[in-house]
Amino acid sequence: DKKNNILENLAVLGRHYAKYGELSLHFFILSQSLTKIPRTVRLNCDHIFMNNIASAIERDMILDENFYRIASGRKNKQIGKDLYHGLVTKEDFVFVVVENHRQNIKQYQDYIKTIRAD
Repeated sequence: DKKNNILENLAVLGRHYAKYGELSLHFFILSQSLTKIPRTVRLNCDHIFMNNIASAIERDMILDENFYRIASGRKNKQIGKDLYHGLVTKEDFVFVVVENHRQNIKQYQDYIKTIRAD
């Protein structure tokens, strides 16, 4: 509910909660639907792990927010979608990791990785 936005407060202000020196606060959110996580939280995540998202609407929204950091034109979006699809269907139990904390990126490999769950 809108009044109980603890996750949003932690995502946006978590680094300011240190009273005694630097605070290292990490939290993990597991969800079967990434769009059920508030957008503010998703945009402030350092890492987003995802596998093959069945809903085209949800997939497009998540890719729009996280995948097109190099360029967002129509041609580049198709390249990004093709890359995503190729990565998540490459083998079973593969997750795409978007490293949103990376700076000065020049190519997809700078901030998009894969990890395999064994």
